[in-house]
Formats: sequence, structure tokens, C-alpha cells
Amino acid sequence: MLIPPSGGKPVAYTRATTVAGTLDDRYSLEKWIQRQTALGLAIKPDLMALVASMDPEDPDKKQLNKICEQATEAAGSLRAANLGVALHSFTESLDLGREVSIPDEFAKHIEAYLEGLKGAEWLEVEPLVIKDDLKIAGSPDRIGMWKGKPTIFDLKTGRELSYSWKSISVQMAIYDSADWIYSGGERLPLPDMNHDVAVIIHLPVERPGEFTLWEVDLEAGREAMHASMAARSWRSRKGLAVQTDSEGLRRPQTVPSGPLRPPWEWLMERISFLGTSQDSKESLLALWPAGIAKPSESTTDEEIDKIVSVLDGIEAQYGMPFGTSDPRITPQQTRRR
Repeated sequence: MLIPPSGGKPVAYTRATTVAGTLDDRYSLEKWIQRQTALGLAIKPDLMALVASMDPEDPDKKQLNKICEQATEAAGSLRAANLGVALHSFTESLDLGREVSIPDEFAKHIEAYLEGLKGAEWLEVEPLVIKDDLKIAGSPDRIGMWKGKPTIFDLKTGRELSYSWKSISVQMAIYDSADWIYSGGERLPLPDMNHDVAVIIHLPVERPGEFTLWEVDLEAGREAMHASMAARSWRSRKGLAVQTDSEGLRRPQTVPSGPLRPPWEWLMERISFLGTSQDSKESLLALWPAGIAKPSESTTDEEIDKIVSVLDGIEAQYGMPFGTSDPRITPQQTRRR
């Protein structure tokens, strides 16, 4: 909980590591956790007995979660993490100039660390940095000089980093884009940072004596940082669906926007078009229904049908378009024909 820039009650800020892991593909990690849980249950029959005692239809979820956590611990899942925390603490104490007693099992790690970082100039050790606009906070292990610029440094003690570079780049970008160092409720300015790269110190706890340095692309990390925040916002999005009924399956009733076209006008359009060809004009005169006058408002439906029959035949004979649809026929009627 941190005091906001405007003052008042402390508010929650999200951990930088939490944001950094938003886009991670967790498939392999989750499979590893499942394997460790299974191994832990085999090692600890008392935990297996607790699981067997539960109602499979309605288990106590909190208790079951606790059992699974104990099982993964029993399989040694936390050993490397705990040793890594210890190694972080030893290096922090050394860089702060404190006297510290190093256990033998960490002697080679510390020797490699001190040799690899000989001449390092640390500006800050484990500072808490904050990004107020996104409400993110976190602590890079060091801020130090790299190629003449103040730069984020972070210590990683895991066995392998190849699967972690994406989340690491986001984590480093968050630290680098922080607004302030937060100390004792006060916001203190950061130095003019190197915004191109951060430096990872890899000191694998399970391989004593091994030490490597890695530059991390901060521009790529910043892109993923914004994508991570968008993904987190999307996860909390609500109101995406509303319950409805079957009314939408019914065809809406359409109301004509104006009067329908008179059928006699439609007939006159077709007759005029046939008159553009001498052959079709002569055929029309020869086949015109006896006793029926030129189409007009007084032309009956029966007379219209007879004229339409003649026009259809002539248009088909000479390969001329049939013209627009009969205005007396609705689209529904057309489909039923």
C-alpha cells in the first residue's frame, strides 16, 4: 500500500513481477507443478490420506489447495527458490558494505559475483520504484552505471532463463519507466536512466561459480508492458453479454416508405424498351391482346396479366431483359413461387 501523489489514504499498487507475468505461456510451468504435486503426494502418505478423506463431490477447496502446496514443497519445489532468496540477501548485504558470514555452500557463488562485478558502481541497492500512472511498484536489485549511464540491474538465480526472457524484459521495462523512488512515504527523483537496455546478472544457485551478464531490450519490454496492462484491463471487463429471447428470430415487418409503383407504369417501361428494336416492335404490334388499350390507371389486373404474358414471350424471343419485377408481387410471394 502506497500513498498516492495527491496524498490521503494508502492505495494498492500492483507488483511489477505480477504485471510482467501476464502474457506468459504457463503451460510448461503448470505441467511441472502437477508433476511435483504428484511426487509430493507419493512422498507424503499423510497428505494422500487427507485427500482420500475428502468428499470427492464437494471437497474443501481451501484445504485441498493447502494439501497441494504442501505436496509440491515435499517434492523439493521450493528448495531452489529459497536458496535463491538467500543468495539475493547475501549479495545485497555485500553491496551495502555490511559484514556477512557466507556459508560454504555459497562461497563459489559469491566469489563469482564479486569477480564478475569488480569495479561496479552502484547508485541504488534494492530501491522501491513506482509508476503512478499505472499503479505499479517493484524493486530492481540494483541501479548502477553501465556504459556510462545509470541502468537497471537485476539478479536472477534460476537454473535456466531461456523461457523467462519475455517476462524479464517486461519487468525491466517497468522498473526503467518508473516515475520515482519511493522511500518512507516520499517520492524521490530517479537519475537520468539508460532507456535502451537493462542488465541481468545470472548467478544460477544450482551451478556454483557460474556467472554471466545479459543485456535486455527495453523497447520490446515497453511494448509488452502496455500489452500486459491491456490484457489485465480486458480480464476485468464486464457487461459483454446480456440475456435475450427468441424475438430476434422473427422477420421484422417492413412498412413501405412510399406508395408502390403503379403496374401500368412498369408495363409502359417494358413496352418502350421493346420499341427500340424494329423486330420486337413489330412482334409486339402483331401479338398485342385484342380489345386491350394502352396501359393506364384503368387497366385491370386481368388485362395486365395478358399484356405481361405477351411481353415475357417477346423479351425471351429476342434476348432482351425482362425489366424490373412486377410491383404487384411482394418479395415473400416471389420466394414461394
